[in-house]
Amino acid sequence: MNVLPILSLLVLGAPSELQKLDGVIAVVDGEAILASDLLPAQAQGLSEKDAFERLIRDRLLSAEARSRSLTISDQELERALDGIQSRNGIPDRDRLKAAIADAGQTWAEYLQSLRRQLLQQRLVGSMMRQSGMVTDREIDAELSLKARHHREERRVRHLLLRIDEQAADWEAQDAQARLSELAPQLQTEGQFVAAAKTNSEDGSAGAGGDLGWIRRGQMVPAFEKAAFNAPEGRVLGPIRSRFGWHLIWVSSVRMRSVDKALRQAVSEHIRRKKAEVALEKLIETAREKALVRRIP
Repeated sequence: MNVLPILSLLVLGAPSELQKLDGVIAVVDGEAILASDLLPAQAQGLSEKDAFERLIRDRLLSAEARSRSLTISDQELERALDGIQSRNGIPDRDRLKAAIADAGQTWAEYLQSLRRQLLQQRLVGSMMRQSGMVTDREIDAELSLKARHHREERRVRHLLLRIDEQAADWEAQDAQARLSELAPQLQTEGQFVAAAKTNSEDGSAGAGGDLGWIRRGQMVPAFEKAAFNAPEGRVLGPIRSRFGWHLIWVSSVRMRSVDKALRQAVSEHIRRKKAEVALEKLIETAREKALVRRIP
């Protein structure tokens, strides 16, 4: 049950004031907008102006979807609700309804919002199909722009002198000084391997400090930042992490191969971006042409 009109009645008291609250506040292309239509968006913290603009956008999207004969059936809405329950570990519909009520939204408002979101997704999908082919050049440009960060791998060695984060300053300074003195002596990878076997306090010492091929996100931030900015074939450091002080040696750098599945995913990403840009332009044009009349 929508409790908002009831609460408004209790607060305002007079029926005329309630009628004003739920009266027509605007007409968009001949379709009335009521004051109560703004309540769900305002309940999410939007100002009246932003709530009004969102409502106009929703009406324009719905009109565009209707012009393309796009709809969301009740069965599709039910399947979407099933998916929401599954992803959030909600056992049944009653529990979902209770969660929606706890969030301050009525079930009818929630269904309306969900149907609108699904319809917008369908509209984007429709526009994606009209966006045409994505060229290999576009895919390559997207990969070089964004995917390099995730595809780069580095073969890394390190030499670690362990220092507890709570250690005295003199202990940390002593370890740093030892590595600062050692670093200039390590001009080749062979020299680094020998030094790591002799001096490193990490489990990789026996392998000459070899950590194998690493990717971003696998190491602690301070170490990762240094390793992925270090020049290949030269010693770097000392570098401090929560484990202690490191010397780092990057043996090799490579890029993971781009398989067909990744290229397809990038192609879909580009098509979606094109569709979303086209949709925004469409809404902007429709907004300029729409007959919007505010009623005081």
